[in-house]
Amino acid sequence: MYSLWLKPSIESFRRYQSIISSLSDIHQTPKFEPHITLNSEIDELSDENFYQLSVLAALTKVFDVKSTALSIQNNYYQSLYAVIQSNPPLKALRAEFENLFPNKTDSFQPHLSLIYSNLPKVKKLKIIQNQRKSYPKLIGLEGIQVMKTVGKPENWEIVEYFPFYD
Repeated sequence: MYSLWLKPSIESFRRYQSIISSLSDIHQTPKFEPHITLNSEIDELSDENFYQLSVLAALTKVFDVKSTALSIQNNYYQSLYAVIQSNPPLKALRAEFENLFPNKTDSFQPHLSLIYSNLPKVKKLKIIQNQRKSYPKLIGLEGIQVMKTVGKPENWEIVEYFPFYD
């Protein structure tokens, strides 16, 4: 099973990794790398898919997205997350993805997860109160990361990374 992630720039990565790690330590939840999922649950990727992703990344300029709010769901992998506002570069990437993988198009709700958990709603709302003013609102994105997402988050592996151009 594979997932395609948009990888934050070094500065955005460090800031969000700090938040994710801190919340993980406090609430005993899994640690994972900050990312915006372009798509998940891809059964297999061919050499042609890797080539197409490399071309897509090479034609994409580094860009920023904005987080508009923190939100929660009753979903382990979207338990507590930063809502990402869609913009033209993000929409273009998603459209290209849908062209490359026409059978793997699910609904796209851009977000950057902060916690993977089944924490009670009351705890998650308290975390939002504490994080609301301090989490970074602007996120730089610098590439597409192909992840093997089998098993627990701590066992996920980077398969390939395709940088955007600067």
